[in-house]
Amino acid sequence: MGARPLIIDCDPGQDDAIALLLAIASTKEFDLLGVTAVAGNVPLAKTEANARRVRDLAGRPELPVYAGCPRPMVRAPVTLATLGPLTNVALAIIKNPSILDNVAEIVAMGGAIGLGNVTAAAEFNIYADPHAAHVVFEAGVPLTMVGLDVTRQATATPARIDAIRSLGTPPAVAVCGMLEFYGARTTAKYRHDPPLHDPCVIAYLLKPELFEGRDMRVEIELAGEHSQGRTVCDVYGRSGTPNARVLEHVNSDGFFTLLTERLVRFKASTP
Repeated sequence: MGARPLIIDCDPGQDDAIALLLAIASTKEFDLLGVTAVAGNVPLAKTEANARRVRDLAGRPELPVYAGCPRPMVRAPVTLATLGPLTNVALAIIKNPSILDNVAEIVAMGGAIGLGNVTAAAEFNIYADPHAAHVVFEAGVPLTMVGLDVTRQATATPARIDAIRSLGTPPAVAVCGMLEFYGARTTAKYRHDPPLHDPCVIAYLLKPELFEGRDMRVEIELAGEHSQGRTVCDVYGRSGTPNARVLEHVNSDGFFTLLTERLVRFKASTP
């Protein structure tokens, strides 16, 4: 099999940046067609600029980066990896439903079976634009939800950060800097090592055997006073036909082995 055509929609962000580096390093597995930026952690102008910085850090200045591109970039069916709010994808579907003919699957970082991270009920990417999430989850495209339940298991412990730092490449050094900055805030707020949310999407596409999940019906809460943006996951199959594959577990050691192995690849391509 050839490389999988892939488009990444993201809002960089530290963990988005690490996810992009993981994807860019995986040249045998991915034909990375481009990156689209969406407003999320910071405004659109900054997420687009950040995506370009990561692309340049990885030594891929030719890789196209778009700010909120609402149109298909290719005709052959592609995998769409979303690392931020689903605004770009939903608007593309609404403006041109035939775009779905060119999407083989969507793998989305967002949501949670359990607790949220921006409110008690909701995860940030879904909460930021729940109506967009509703459009995407109801679009009928094969969809995998990579939520907080699984991404919180992929924590960057000091030993794992040290293993990445030992690589000595500019991308590896940059990743460690991101993790230490991000980790200081995470540790202060949540009292645990920083989880790598967005890189789990790319890792799942590279090695799905590292993950476990189930098919479920997922509804997006649009109007709840205390629960807007919650992904209501029907774990026990009581509310209709499943519309998503919901990941629940990750082999965290295997995940970090994969990340470290891919960051080694930049030794030959970066100064």
